[in-house]
Amino acid sequence: MKPRIRSSLQIVALGFIGLLTTIPNWAQTNSLARAVRVSFVEGDVTVQRPDVQGWAEAPVNTPLQEGFKLATGENSFAEVQFENGGTIRLGEGALLEFTQLELDPDGAPINQVEMRQGYATFHPLPSRFGESLQVGTPYGTLTAQGGTEFRLDVGDGLERVEVFDGQVEVQSDTGDMTVEKDTVLVIQPGAADPMLISQGITEDDWDHWVDQRETHLQAAGAAPSPSDAEDSSGGAIYGWADLVQYGAWSSVPGIGYGWRPHFVTGGWSPFSTGQWCWYPGWGYTWIGSEPWGWLPYHYGTWQFVPGMGWVWFPGNFRTWSPGRVTWFHGPGWVGWIPGQHRKDSVITCGDNCGGGVVSTATFRRGGRLTANLMLSVNPATGERIREPAIIPTTAVKLTGPAVSFPAAHGPSFRGNAAQSAVPAGIPSSLGASGGSRRADAATPASSTHSPETQGFSAPDTVNGGDQIGPVRSWPQTRSAPGRGTGIYAAPADRGSSSSKQGGSAATGGHAEGREGGGATGGTSHSGSAAPNGGGHSGGGGASSSGASTGGHH
Repeated sequence: MKPRIRSSLQIVALGFIGLLTTIPNWAQTNSLARAVRVSFVEGDVTVQRPDVQGWAEAPVNTPLQEGFKLATGENSFAEVQFENGGTIRLGEGALLEFTQLELDPDGAPINQVEMRQGYATFHPLPSRFGESLQVGTPYGTLTAQGGTEFRLDVGDGLERVEVFDGQVEVQSDTGDMTVEKDTVLVIQPGAADPMLISQGITEDDWDHWVDQRETHLQAAGAAPSPSDAEDSSGGAIYGWADLVQYGAWSSVPGIGYGWRPHFVTGGWSPFSTGQWCWYPGWGYTWIGSEPWGWLPYHYGTWQFVPGMGWVWFPGNFRTWSPGRVTWFHGPGWVGWIPGQHRKDSVITCGDNCGGGVVSTATFRRGGRLTANLMLSVNPATGERIREPAIIPTTAVKLTGPAVSFPAAHGPSFRGNAAQSAVPAGIPSSLGASGGSRRADAATPASSTHSPETQGFSAPDTVNGGDQIGPVRSWPQTRSAPGRGTGIYAAPADRGSSSSKQGGSAATGGHAEGREGGGATGGTSHSGSAAPNGGGHSGGGGASSSGASTGGHH
């Protein structure tokens, strides 16, 4: 077979005009629900699901369903990827709820979230359905079409919306308006002027980090990849950048192009490092601990190739699976092997089947699976089953260790929390426009909060800029994840990050180009961690409830 290589950027481009929302097997018959992904974690990030009262740690590759809540703590950050690569990036002290994640009867995605505190950058991407994102806030609703990029800061009785690209429709009790590109809206109910508009945006460290994340995804899209993944034109692309960074494509004689992960130890096999977590509608779902552990565990198939090791073949990206495995059980144990790259259901892996075997008691307890918990049993020697007939415990529903309160805890929190809450914070980096500020953070050239006047004070003549207007208590600066913990190229390789330029002032605003400092320190857990950084993926896992074809039936 003549090798065929094309840029994965073409795959992405085709995806934008194709159906980019994947439909899980179970959703095709039982629901119109969807799965989005936690793609980056730094610091203290927690999740709460609607069927479990408490909170738990949220590792990278955690699937999120409708009704889930995600919270970030002090010096902590997270990124959520939608099926088509659209993102929500959460800054420090944020609390986000996914109020609606499903498909309408025509297959169009419905994306509705609610953010009551903290700051975040939203970047929905377009699809052939005209995909949009709706964000509920304490003071109204923001609606953005695919291709729009905007930032939202919420706290201390204020709401600030900055639009970098596209436009945002705002509906609130204080009025409705359209916020255009390079425009800032500050909403303060009860003020003499409850809606202040200004032109020009000053970029802080958080904005720079977001720009760098976007640059990484674009670079991954330009990398070579096999056109054998032709079905991906109608499927998901979230997690594709991880494959470029953490592995390589190879031509396997008689089979086609497959992907092999780098940095795996001898004896490694897929579905051996992670956790099985039970989800409503999906059953046991795998959360892979590897930083690349999204696409290869929820799409495609694996095969052990002599001389090469384990190779993943993408196949069809249109169907999301909780975990592409075949299940087995025996006396007191449960086992699984990766779905094989075969058209029939014959198991031919012999003694090198991959996957794992654990005792029924270990499986029931949930949590991350480690080598010492695995049994020395070839799972293929057991009885093949559709899925484990084990009633899920609360422990196996948690994506990580249980915590007593969410990472972000503030006035807007709704749920159970410890008596003494830890103040909300942000990631290990610099920042501007809202949030607690590190001692070494450079103050951006923008208005800053003055505790004495309980409003924005005019910056000094060195920083420049004009006072936005009297507003009540707003945090000082915003931070971002540390350098080397989610940043993918040296500053010299990225070019200028001041691509988003400010305009002229309007309505008491200020004219400033977006600028800010770098980020330092921190430890990230990312599906796309920095090659030279200290990043590592979070743990956790889940299991599919399907057969060797990987579906949940």
